[in-house]
Amino acid sequence: MADIVFLDTETLGLDINAPIWEFAAILRQPDEDVDPDSGAVLESEMRIFIQNDPSVWLESLPARFVADYMARYDETEAFCGKSAARSIATFIGDAHVIACNPVFDDPRLAQLLRANGVEPRWHYHPDDITSIVKGFLAARKELPPPPWRSEELSRAIGVDPAEFERHTAMGDVLWVRAQYDAVMGGAR
Repeated sequence: MADIVFLDTETLGLDINAPIWEFAAILRQPDEDVDPDSGAVLESEMRIFIQNDPSVWLESLPARFVADYMARYDETEAFCGKSAARSIATFIGDAHVIACNPVFDDPRLAQLLRANGVEPRWHYHPDDITSIVKGFLAARKELPPPPWRSEELSRAIGVDPAEFERHTAMGDVLWVRAQYDAVMGGAR
């Protein structure tokens, strides 16, 4: 059974070339790999800042995202692109990716890795937590009519998005993991 990884990025915009400045992930090992004392599924976390040149990008960002970047980004702790690429690739390995809107994160991460000479190895078919939640609610005949918003769907399965530090990489990772556990029966 393959590892799964919950991940998220924070970028300096929606453009495919906007730099990733924050990355976070939680890697979960298969259910048969449990802590012998607690019975909990084994997990590890990664959260890094990535060096970037914000000068071109900040002027196009909404003010609240600029303020968040300025308040949280720490250049002294940031990994250079090559180090970030290697660290991310090693952490994720060939795990199965679960994210909120992986069609945003996946190509940007792959671009970061390839630009630094690292080929991504994660599973080629990431899962979107919102789609998983929609399927779960549909099977229970509790899916509201479209348009669907991820926050509303999250609340429908008992996971309040307000309890997470949203639009931070680790906050969004924790939110995705909580939704996954609510739908899939939780981590032991």
